[in-house]
Amino acid sequence: MSVLPDEDHYTRFCKRIQVQGGKVLSSAFMLRSIDTDGLSGDHFEHFASNNYEQILEALKARGFKGINDEAYFATLNCRDIIDSSKQMLYCIKQDKRNSHALLIGLEQGDASMSERLVTLVKEKKRIGDIRSPAPSAS
Repeated sequence: MSVLPDEDHYTRFCKRIQVQGGKVLSSAFMLRSIDTDGLSGDHFEHFASNNYEQILEALKARGFKGINDEAYFATLNCRDIIDSSKQMLYCIKQDKRNSHALLIGLEQGDASMSERLVTLVKEKKRIGDIRSPAPSAS
């Protein structure tokens, strides 16, 4: 297990129902009862290039459900996450060989922290735009 560097990023997959009008909702950052180890996400910098495409493939390889064009990735800076909380939060990787990361230290039902995490989203990317990027202007 290793802590992600402060300058690195934690990327969370947000299901279609966790996004409204292109805005990620706080429900995307709420712990579920099955999240005993932490809030699952991915280490953005694990991949040298095509990060979102690679994370999408990693999710598929892990058997992830609910991946459709209207879902999003939300990416947050690890230092911002740590600085935003009164409690001890960490972005960790359990296995250096894959991109899976956990946000640990969250408490079940902590709506205020989930709302705070939404404000820290540095970038969001729609899955449909990853699968079929817009043509570049010539």
